[in-house]
Amino acid sequence: MVGCAAVLVGVELRWNVVRVRLGNHAARAVTDVRLAGRCFERSIARLDAGESRTYWVRPCGESGVDVAFRAGTVQVTRSNLGYIEPAGGYAIELVIGSDMEIAVER
Repeated sequence: MVGCAAVLVGVELRWNVVRVRLGNHAARAVTDVRLAGRCFERSIARLDAGESRTYWVRPCGESGVDVAFRAGTVQVTRSNLGYIEPAGGYAIELVIGSDMEIAVER
């Protein structure tokens, strides 16, 4: 019975997190990167050109994803990219393009 409980807890923990992947397809690095949503925030100092990072977050309820970063002296901020919630196995992939715009891939 303890084994079943451990498996169910593991499934519950995985089911309540959302995978957010951020890729930089621009020709240059971006800095001061911030991902945020309802009850979560992740920061990274630098994301090099061609690099991507995966974050596991736990939004509390329905949430969009906000992304902010600096490209040289330009501050880029976009809000409500996509839709995620803590149940249902959501995943979202965000891509910074060569024009410094952010696209939602899925």
